[in-house]
Amino acid sequence: MAIVVPTVWRSWPFVMVTYLAALQTVPQELYEAAKVDGATPWQRFRFVTWPMLRPVTAVLLLYGLLGTMYSFNIVYMMFGHGAGYPGEWGDLLMTNLFRNTFGLWNFGLGAAASTLYMLLSLGLILFWYRVFREDLRAR
Repeated sequence: MAIVVPTVWRSWPFVMVTYLAALQTVPQELYEAAKVDGATPWQRFRFVTWPMLRPVTAVLLLYGLLGTMYSFNIVYMMFGHGAGYPGEWGDLLMTNLFRNTFGLWNFGLGAAASTLYMLLSLGLILFWYRVFREDLRAR
């Protein structure tokens, strides 16, 4: 929880402002048409609001994924001990890479782990792109 709370606290304002801006771009005519068709508030959200917010959600998910994967500063600042060792419960891959590469001078392990981490990141981004490909096309 000591890592999750500051991470959410740091990214929450950006996400909320982005969603606020996206909500203001949804045309009111769509809501009026759904209301005329007899849609309930839940149906208006599900079939009008949410599809209009999917591209924004896709971009925010990508930013969140990359920001979380490469998170280093929160863990290092809270659990640093000078060598970047956050302990058994707070160790992330990036702090582990930093500690092994620059603290223990094991450059071979650091290079191999960084390469694997880059390939994992590439795989996750390709999966993200496959899921949200249609939402990101210009209409």
